[in-house]
Amino acid sequence: MPLTSPVKFAEVPPFPLDSATIEVLKTGNERQQAAYKCIVSRKFFQILSEMRGVLASTITLGIDTPTSDLDFLCETSSLDRFSVLVKENFGTFDRFNTVLTPTPEISRCYSFWCDGFEIEIFGSLEPLEDQFGFRHYVATARLIRIGGDDFRSKLRDLKLHGIKTEPAIARILCLSGDPYQSVAALAELGDDELSRLFLQ
Repeated sequence: MPLTSPVKFAEVPPFPLDSATIEVLKTGNERQQAAYKCIVSRKFFQILSEMRGVLASTITLGIDTPTSDLDFLCETSSLDRFSVLVKENFGTFDRFNTVLTPTPEISRCYSFWCDGFEIEIFGSLEPLEDQFGFRHYVATARLIRIGGDDFRSKLRDLKLHGIKTEPAIARILCLSGDPYQSVAALAELGDDELSRLFLQ
């Protein structure tokens, strides 16, 4: 399945959440523009602006599939405040649901549907830079920048065949061990080190 042009992506998202983070979607492909309209019209960034956070979605990276969602990752000083904020503003949306997280003592997550997109909003007491999802997102964005269209096409093709992003990256780059841990570790590497992965 060919990529839809143009494809743009955010290299390293700014924070806190603000409109600059989603400018990449404004002039992107059809699905990216639809995501932009959803985020702007529903005022996601304004609602979540009191927290540090990013939109960490494969849609912004141009490797999304028809089932890809919009993931918001937030750093919060109060899980109770985070929950109230999300429930008050999005609790009436279609299929609103609490998502179980691996670390419920420091994180909470909610999902729902809005304007044809599945939305997940994740909040954690953990600093944003230390969150697994954030590290995966930054590593993936940098790999796409370094690997270019060839890497992006291979990655999206595997995803269209049902393989998740991290296992797909591990397969393409021949990473050993748990793919989720391996991809998270890539966020610590410099560009030269990441570039060498494409030469193996």
